[in-house]
Amino acid sequence: MGSVRRLGAILDYQTSVIFGVIVVIALNQLVIRIGALRSRPAIFWSLQCINLFVVVFVLVRGLPGLERWPAASWALGLMFALRVIQNNGLRSQYLRQDKEEEMDRRRKEMNQMAEQLAEQDRLEAEE
Repeated sequence: MGSVRRLGAILDYQTSVIFGVIVVIALNQLVIRIGALRSRPAIFWSLQCINLFVVVFVLVRGLPGLERWPAASWALGLMFALRVIQNNGLRSQYLRQDKEEEMDRRRKEMNQMAEQLAEQDRLEAEE
């Protein structure tokens, strides 16, 4: 309990918001770079909701401590909006590649089956 109070004394509101923004940026990098996380819709869409929350929060409330420079809040908010768009594009590209790989695998299986059937037909014709 004492460590929580000390942490609260160290992290004021302004620092907590900045730290939270940094954590969200790190999560974005992690989810997009790790395929196992990227392929799980719940994780991806949760992160997208967090990104949208950050966009709205930063654009409406601004960054604490930077009230004199609203352009900084707008730049950060728009950066997160761009991240939402980029994440959607990257995920759709990832899903498209998965579908293409699956289709290639199925084509190979069908070609192998067709070759086996052709071989069986040839053997039956020889008999």
